[in-house]
Amino acid sequence: MIAINTHIISFFFIVILIAEIGHNLNLDHSGELDEYDDRTCMMGVSYNSDDFPKMCFNAPKGRQLGWYSSGQHTVVDEFFEGKILGISNYGDLVTSNGEIIMAILNDPINALDWYISFNRATGINQNVQEAPNQVLVHKRTQGTDYAESDLVAKLSAGESYNGITVNGNTVPVVVSSITTSGVGHAQVKIGNAPPTHSPTNAPTNAPVTSSPTKSPSHSPTKAPVTSSPTKSPSHSPTKAPVTSSPTKSPSNSPTKAPVTESPTSSPTEPPTKAPVTENPTGSPTNPHPTTAPTKSPSTSPTTTPTKVRKRYLGLFHSALLVLLY
Repeated sequence: MIAINTHIISFFFIVILIAEIGHNLNLDHSGELDEYDDRTCMMGVSYNSDDFPKMCFNAPKGRQLGWYSSGQHTVVDEFFEGKILGISNYGDLVTSNGEIIMAILNDPINALDWYISFNRATGINQNVQEAPNQVLVHKRTQGTDYAESDLVAKLSAGESYNGITVNGNTVPVVVSSITTSGVGHAQVKIGNAPPTHSPTNAPTNAPVTSSPTKSPSHSPTKAPVTSSPTKSPSHSPTKAPVTSSPTKSPSNSPTKAPVTESPTSSPTEPPTKAPVTENPTGSPTNPHPTTAPTKSPSTSPTTTPTKVRKRYLGLFHSALLVLLY
């Protein structure tokens, strides 16, 4: 009876089973320096574990299987610039934003296909054993039939690869940046931007306008279009206000006495030249002073005041008023 080591059978069965399933799907080996040493793909190195590592196939094998069809981008005019997502983020792909899973370049001269992909270490590829979260460059013979694939470059952010030729032209691959948070991606530029086409309409030689005039269309006037200024004002100013001459005294002076008519320049009745009396006598009528006033002045002062007639006092008062006003 033959003894069987079930652990050895289990070990080799799991590892061999995955690779053998790949062969049954028409997949050849994945190499790098050797036929089996591409550890970014399950068609490369085998591992001593029942359920490790959790990883998948590389870009050439994925295209051969028809996977990620919306994310396969064939580079036209040897140029591409955009985001490359990992295979585990295929469901997050937004092709309208220029996002892809793999870029494919065809070199008919050498009968080769070149593949650029992002080896995102997450999801179904979380335990990938080589170049995690780097940009990979693979090559294989043209087409999707049974053929070995080879890993030729592993790039980090800021690195480039210049080994690709298409139709005899070198097509550089430049990794601008790599993001591993959220929906991880690599920002990649492949090739050189093609020259722009000539403008559809040549620019005009000159503006479509009339030629400029050599001089102004209307000469400026030498002087304002008005009458000449007058030498003097149109109306002479008056020499004095149009009013009566000023009065010598205020028109309404405050009165020092009751408001009456203005005083006359001379008495209304001329004064008498002499008192209305009889002519004085040549000598006193009485040689001795009288004790009472006489009707006519005495020749010498009296010792006591004489009585003055009321008429004389009235005339004196009128004369005084004339002098005051």
